[in-house]
Amino acid sequence: MQRVAKDDIEGGLATLKPYWLMGSGEFDAIAEKVKLQLPLLRQRFGKAIGYEFIREEKVGTSLRQFTYMQRFEKHATRWVFIFYRGEKDWLLNSFWFDDNTRALFQ
Repeated sequence: MQRVAKDDIEGGLATLKPYWLMGSGEFDAIAEKVKLQLPLLRQRFGKAIGYEFIREEKVGTSLRQFTYMQRFEKHATRWVFIFYRGEKDWLLNSFWFDDNTRALFQ
């Protein structure tokens, strides 16, 4: 999130790639979609001005969800990351972002 908040989406996504559960090609396709959406966010919400950690949620000992808020000049977006601990390592199961700030209160 530090890199994403500094407008380095490629760098931010690159830090996630080694933990991605699915194949590299699928991750690259998702990353391209994210990069395509960011110019619209900048146009609509202004420049990125930081981020805040919102919460960590646990399900058992093997599932974690981390929620962050990316701050822009005029609005915020919610980023959610779900990690699963397999036999040895933590893996990124899924992630998404949206502008549903109301969901940050739940």
